[in-house]
Amino acid sequence: MGVRKRALGKTGLYVSEMAVGTWGLSGDGYGSVDAEVAENTVRRALELGITLFETSDAYGAGESEALLGRVLPKDAVVVTKGGTDRSTLPARKRFDSVFLRASVMRSLKRLRREKIDVFLMHNPSIACLDAGEAPATLEKLKVEGRISHWGVASGDAEVAFAAITQGASVVELAYNIFHSVDLNRIAGEIMVNGVGVL
Repeated sequence: MGVRKRALGKTGLYVSEMAVGTWGLSGDGYGSVDAEVAENTVRRALELGITLFETSDAYGAGESEALLGRVLPKDAVVVTKGGTDRSTLPARKRFDSVFLRASVMRSLKRLRREKIDVFLMHNPSIACLDAGEAPATLEKLKVEGRISHWGVASGDAEVAFAAITQGASVVELAYNIFHSVDLNRIAGEIMVNGVGVL
């Protein structure tokens, strides 16, 4: 029967209800993963009808993006995240215009794409969103044709709500038996604004 598909909010993207997240394939989460095994995992997902793939420039120091760049067809939908500066120890969050723009350009190269379907800020703070520089930069990158949509990968409802008020079209929140409150708290805003949820 295949994997069911649905609209990702009002982005115009029509994607499989299930996605493949690549943190585990990067070797960062659960230990080393052979490159061939990682590639075969992505290929098998495609065979099963999965069209949505989630990654980050931080997963395997960009190797997860490079994996998807090697394996995915151009019609697969890619969501990637950025905003973690690993050039310092410890790593730090950066959402200034210069860093975000450079992050998007590096991701485009690794993903072998001309445009990123969805770019998410990787756990920004409310203060970062309220300052407005990051959302404005991502809006400019949309106009320039570097990204199609932007949003946040958020650890809580308040950050997701702040992103929605700044124009985010996609939010990523933890949602499971232990973490259902945050999504439920902003369900009304999501519905009213037609925001896509991962």
